[in-house]
Amino acid sequence: MHIRPAILASLLLLAAPPLQAQETPSLDKAAVEQIVRELLQREPELVMEALQSLQARQEAEQVEQAKQAVVDNAEALKGEPAEVAANPDGDVTLVEFMDYHCGYCRRMMPALRDLVAKDKGVRFVLKEFPILGPDSVVAARAAVAARNQGRYWDMHLALMESEDISLEGVRALAADLGLDVAKLEADMNSPETEQVLAADMELARKLGLRGTPAFVLGGEIIPGAVPAEQLEGLIASVRERS
Repeated sequence: MHIRPAILASLLLLAAPPLQAQETPSLDKAAVEQIVRELLQREPELVMEALQSLQARQEAEQVEQAKQAVVDNAEALKGEPAEVAANPDGDVTLVEFMDYHCGYCRRMMPALRDLVAKDKGVRFVLKEFPILGPDSVVAARAAVAARNQGRYWDMHLALMESEDISLEGVRALAADLGLDVAKLEADMNSPETEQVLAADMELARKLGLRGTPAFVLGGEIIPGAVPAEQLEGLIASVRERS
């Protein structure tokens, strides 16, 4: 990989500890580049060290930004009562941003279902994050609409298990669950449902989420699929700190 000396100079300066005001060199750009070029000829491993240092610094900054985003959006992450899929009186809130088309979300669903059934202290909040196509949006609308019939959790589980989350598939699931299908369709297209989806998507944007599933627990964002045992351990840690 060829990296221009000017870029390397910038990387080395960024990766290095900040200089005190009295230590600021008086060299011009050309002189700095020449010094860097000569230094790299003697010690080429400094390139990798500089890149690694810069990457580590950027990752640390991203972690801190994510933590601050959770703090700034703490109220929204608590979820409205209708968004609490299980254990509304639990002492630890676990938030999942998910997409009904997401294979990882689907594979995690049985473990999450068992977790909240076993640990009644886990307050489980679901946030719709339909980013994987039109059917994802249809399914998200159906789940939100099912809240109006008191069947959000049932519809969530059914959608996660279904191979067909198109509108026709949603109609069939609603009928199987004994829901009022006509009401569900009307509620899917209501301004209230649109508002819920827009708010969830905006919250995901503020948190910097780029994929599903993504969890928020104990003030931290946990991206990607997580083994049930790891989640249980994290929940236990949150309880110990509170």
